[in-house]
Amino acid sequence: MDSTTHVLALDPVARVCNGCEAAGQARDEEPDRRFRWLTALRSTIVQPGLVHFRLSAAGVFRLLGL
Repeated sequence: MDSTTHVLALDPVARVCNGCEAAGQARDEEPDRRFRWLTALRSTIVQPGLVHFRLSAAGVFRLLGL
């Protein structure tokens, strides 16, 4: 796949995130519900890993070094 194909493949994700009219039913949802829709394990747009909000130790040290 070239970079154009990647961008086109992710375009529906951007539409949902922004609540665009082209997002269909998701456009009427609040941002937190749109996020949950995108990260659903059964999502047909993106097959994400489990969502977590923790930083690894390496990530913390990298951020502290900025």
